[in-house]
Amino acid sequence: RDPSLLSLVVHFSPAPTGLEVRVDGEWRSLPRAGPDVVTVLAGSVLSKVLPGCAAPQHRVVAAFGAEPRVAATFFFEPRANAVVGDVCAATPGPTFEAWKAKAYAKYLKAKKEDGTS
Repeated sequence: RDPSLLSLVVHFSPAPTGLEVRVDGEWRSLPRAGPDVVTVLAGSVLSKVLPGCAAPQHRVVAAFGAEPRVAATFFFEPRANAVVGDVCAATPGPTFEAWKAKAYAKYLKAKKEDGTS
C-alpha cells in the first residue's frame, strides 16, 4: 500500500505488467498495459481519511528473462503539514510528515521480519 493519496501508473511494457494486486487473498496480474491505460490505486492516506475506502495491497513481480518493465508512476501526496485523519473523527490526526514516517517504519519492520528486506 503506497503512503499517498493516489498512485497513477502508466505501463509501457506489454502485458503482463509485473504489477499484481491482491484480490480475495490471491495475487492477480493486471491484464491491461500500454500508454493509453492508467492504473489508479487508492493510497493508504486516502483509506485513512475516508472510512470504507480500502487501499489495495499490491506488488511488482520481476519476470526474469523477459523484457525490462517500463512504467511511469505518479504518487499524489498531501503537503507535509497537512493533517491526516478520519474526516469523521472528533480529534485531528497527525501531520502527513509524521504519519508517513510512522508508515515507513512499520513497512520496514514488516520487511525485516519476513526476510524480504
